[in-house]
Amino acid sequence: MSITIRLSDRSLQARDEVLKTKAVDISVRGFESRFVVADTPNAEIQGLTAEAAWAEIMDVDYIYKPYDPKQDDVAGIQVRSSKSQNAHLMIYKKDVPGVYVLGIVNDDYTIVEFVGWSTYERVVKPENYKTQLGNYTLKIPAYCAQQSELKSFLDWPPRNEVR
Repeated sequence: MSITIRLSDRSLQARDEVLKTKAVDISVRGFESRFVVADTPNAEIQGLTAEAAWAEIMDVDYIYKPYDPKQDDVAGIQVRSSKSQNAHLMIYKKDVPGVYVLGIVNDDYTIVEFVGWSTYERVVKPENYKTQLGNYTLKIPAYCAQQSELKSFLDWPPRNEVR
């Protein structure tokens, strides 16, 4: 089971505020972006849309946090996003253990379908390490899980599971 959400006006405003603050931190203060796929057009707004949607689902305020690779994205969860319906959940070598959700963002950045979730331990295995997915060469190699390998939100929230 997936979860689909149309962002409320409040969440859209919060996302836009985070986007503005982040742009200042990146350009003026030289902070690093959390969105690692530099060849993805609009990666910032795509990722922030998924984070704002997850915050709305979890009923927490979505606020700006400077990038910290050891910190969760929203409400203790790592949020990953794509615009591709066939996206994989991707975890990078620099990422930290935790729970990861994958959201598919629509073209106008107002709707997100969370297609599943997994844990770092379930995805980060030698057989999942990829430099290429199909004909696409990954800019940064990653551990990749297909959507069919993700847990359903019927199994949410994560509990003391065998990883």
